Amino acid sequence: MIESFVFGDVLPTGVFKLHSRFRRVSNFSSVDGDMVFVTDDPMLMAGQGIQVATNILLVSEAVSITKESVTIGDRIIHRKDHPVYTSYVSFEGLDFNDFETRLIQLPEDRGYLFPDDSLLYVLDPARCRFVSGAFERKLADQILDGAEHLRTGRMEKGVALLSGAGKGLTPSGDDFLAGLLYAMHYLGFKNRLCMDTQARQLFDISKGNNLLVNSFLWHAMNYNYFQTLKNFVYSCTRCGCGYRALIDLLSVGATSGADLLTGYIFGIQYRIGI
Repeated sequence: MIESFVFGDVLPTGVFKLHSRFRRVSNFSSVDGDMVFVTDDPMLMAGQGIQVATNILLVSEAVSITKESVTIGDRIIHRKDHPVYTSYVSFEGLDFNDFETRLIQLPEDRGYLFPDDSLLYVLDPARCRFVSGAFERKLADQILDGAEHLRTGRMEKGVALLSGAGKGLTPSGDDFLAGLLYAMHYLGFKNRLCMDTQARQLFDISKGNNLLVNSFLWHAMNYNYFQTLKNFVYSCTRCGCGYRALIDLLSVGATSGADLLTGYIFGIQYRIGI
C-alpha cells in the first residue's frame, strides 16, 4: 500500500534542516534561506508544504527534496506517485462588486468573531477600545500611522512602519502586509494590471532576518495561497463569505489569520498599489 502524501506545487529543492517544530507543523530551512514545512493537517497545506498521514514530522530532523523524490528521515517518497496541492486562486467569472461588498462589510457584520487583540481596529476605529497597556497603545499608533501612509500612497513609509511590528512568530504587521500582497493579486486580476512591481517593492522593503516571515511574504508576493485562505476566498466568490471558512481563517495562529484578513480587506478597499 502506498503511503499518503501531498506535495505543494512550489516546493523548492535542496536539503532542509529543522528550523522549528509545533504540534501540527515542522518547519525546515536550507542554507539559502528557503523554507518548507511538513504537516499532517490538510487545512494548513500550502505550496511550500508536504502533507503526511503519519507522525513522521514529529521525529524528522531534515528533509531532502529533488524534482523526483522527497526524503524524510529514512523514507524516500517518489513525487510522481502522489497528488499535488495547487496554491493558485482564480477569480475568473467573479462578480467583483459583490465580492468586494461582502469583504468590506465583514468588520461590521462579523467583527465580533475577530480576536480582540487583532488589527481590525485599522478598519473599525471603535475597536481601539480593546487596546490597553503602554506597549499595545504605542504599537496601535504605529500600525495606524503605517496604514494611513499606505492609504495615501506612501508605500515605502507605510511598509517600513508595519514590517516587524508586533509580537509573535510572525508579527501582526507582517501578517497584515501578507494580506496586502494577496489583495494585489485580486486587484491586478480585476483591473487587468500587472502588479508584480508593486508586490516586489512591498516585499523588498519588508524583508528582514525572520526566515518564517520572509517565506510567508515571498509566497504571498507570488500569490501562492494556503488551503485555509483559499477556502475563505472561494467561499466569498460563491455564497457570501462562509461562516465556517471565516472561522477557520481567524483560527490561524493567535491573530495571524485575522491580521492577514484585515490587510486583505484594507488592500482591496483602498486599492493599494493601483
